[in-house]
Order: sequence, then C-alpha cells, then structure tokens
Amino acid sequence: MEQHDLKPEFINKPINIVFVDDVKGVLIGARLSFSYTKCKLAFFTSTKKALAYILRNSQKVDLIISDIRQHKMSGLELVLKIKNNLKLKHIKIILQTAEPYDCAQPSFLAADGYIQKPYLREKLFMKIEEVLNNGA
Repeated sequence: MEQHDLKPEFINKPINIVFVDDVKGVLIGARLSFSYTKCKLAFFTSTKKALAYILRNSQKVDLIISDIRQHKMSGLELVLKIKNNLKLKHIKIILQTAEPYDCAQPSFLAADGYIQKPYLREKLFMKIEEVLNNGA
C-alpha cells in the first residue's frame, strides 16, 4: 500500500477538535477536509471566544489547531493560557501560520506541533495523527 493510500486512525474516532483562525476561508476549508471523518469540530475566528469555549468544555476538547497571527490574542498567547492551566494542559495544540516564525519562542515550544500554511489535507492529517500519538 502506498503512503498516500494510508488513512490516519483518528478519522474514525470521535476526536473533538477546535479550529481557530481569523480567516473564515481557512475554517471553511477545514470543515470540508473533515467532512468524511467522525471528528467533532468547533470553529472560531477569535482566540478569546475559542478560549471561553475550551474552558467550558475542557474535558471534551482533544486538540486545538490555531493560527499564530490572530487579532487581540495570538495563537502563541492561546498556547500559554492552555498549557499553564492545570485543567487544560492535557489538550494537544498544533500551531499553523503562513509566515516564517521563530520556533525557539517558549510559547511556540509549548505547542505539540506546527504546520506551515498552505498545506494539503493529507499533510495536516499526518501531523494530527503524529501529535495525537505524542509525537511533535
């Protein structure tokens, strides 16, 4: 079986994923990419609204995929708020951005994974599978 024919295990599980991006087109693309999976999805254009949702649903959220550059609170700030909260630090986080970034920043290092935009669905799915299996 070729590499691109392999399907990640997470797509058949009810994984709860929160997407945060201030570009609605990115969120629409994510919705389409996950339409055939069993994942439960929540979408936010605001990190503050996403954080409020995550705080209310801390035991239900398995993964956060957040853009770094956001209005008011960046994805890096979101990472620190999640990872410094005892009730939330178990949640895996993948950061994404279209711009080159300093990967040595402490908040960046606290994330569980990183993906450069634009990317193909398969690349994102591979990164999610890696992060959910404790890779980075």
